[in-house]
Amino acid sequence: MRIKTSFLGRFFCKDYDSIVLSDKELLVVKDDIVIQRIGYDDICSFPEKTDQFFSSILQIPEFQDFDWLRKRDIQPFVTALRNKVKVHINRKISNNINMFNQLTKTHFPRDSWLNRISELAANIATFESYLNSELIENQFRSDIRRISRLFPINLDKLRTIHETEKLADRKNFFDTIEAHPLTLEQRLGVLRSNNLNMVLAAAGTGKTSVIVAKIFDIIERNLCKPDEILVMAYNRAAALEVQERVKKGKNK
Repeated sequence: MRIKTSFLGRFFCKDYDSIVLSDKELLVVKDDIVIQRIGYDDICSFPEKTDQFFSSILQIPEFQDFDWLRKRDIQPFVTALRNKVKVHINRKISNNINMFNQLTKTHFPRDSWLNRISELAANIATFESYLNSELIENQFRSDIRRISRLFPINLDKLRTIHETEKLADRKNFFDTIEAHPLTLEQRLGVLRSNNLNMVLAAAGTGKTSVIVAKIFDIIERNLCKPDEILVMAYNRAAALEVQERVKKGKNK
């Protein structure tokens, strides 16, 4: 499919005279010579159009605006272009959703991840306006709505959601990993894995239980490998106690 510049565009547009949809890329053409190639997989958002009095503008946010195009041909051209980039954009949406869930649902949302989480959420939220069209695959619609409602990102809110879900999902684990079910404070001590963490409690109140439970929790949820965990104690007796309770936990 090809769209040409309007009558006035022949005089005012010196850079190109038509734009062509090929199988794999958008071609910008001048005097039958391709002067620019835009791969469909390089387009990260759906193209738009703006109608002017005598012509129309094709808008591709990651690239330049293409103006002075024939107004009567712009809508079918934009529709065809959107269908070309749909597969690639839905793949990008899928990757962004998976990474967002990895950083906020699988893992505890960390302080150092705020910028990345915000960037992912912003990218996903841009597609909320297309949910009523056929451009977005059905499998992504609920996630786009959910993540859009979380934008702009508030880490405290994300952490509350994460903790609520994991407390429910891991209830049996927290009830049975030690001789007695862990308290709510202990369970939160296990789940909270920010960049820096401190569990502050008096002697005999269950800090070792938190350490033991945290070891098994991050292993069971595949958050790290066993040989990536280092546990240190202040004295030999405490180290032996942790070792013994870890052994008991492995037998459960």
